[in-house]
Amino acid sequence: MDVLFAHRPDHCTPLEETVRAFSWVIDQGLAHYWGTSEWSAVMIEQACQIAEKYNLHAPKFDQNEYNMFVREAMEVNLADLFKARKYGTTIWGPNAGGLLTGKFNDGTRPEGSRGALAVGHPFLHGRWEKYLGSETVEETTKKLKALSEIAKQQGVS
Repeated sequence: MDVLFAHRPDHCTPLEETVRAFSWVIDQGLAHYWGTSEWSAVMIEQACQIAEKYNLHAPKFDQNEYNMFVREAMEVNLADLFKARKYGTTIWGPNAGGLLTGKFNDGTRPEGSRGALAVGHPFLHGRWEKYLGSETVEETTKKLKALSEIAKQQGVS
């Protein structure tokens, strides 16, 4: 395996134990690198310091949500750490559950889409509420469609 993620922080396990476990996996040749997913900058820094202190393998990258609706973690909370540690990243949710693809621009929710599935679904509905706040999908897609038209007029795609 090339990379292994510690998905979401585990607050019930000491961080040193987590770093040691991932370091062991790498030492066994089962993975080349390990990284974090949705960790705070503080926890990532702590994990790197633990790895340095005990000569273990430090995490090398984070997988965090990043799109037009969710920007603060990447641009504010993690940016300095990523630069200082030369920490890599891969993104999840760049299309915001399909909202940014344009498939909802006509106000409908195609069958089987996350927009259609979100109605009444605790996780998906919660995710859309996070993106949309008090707006409906239709209100947001109307705004996104208008932005898309402005971008086209300015030659931006």
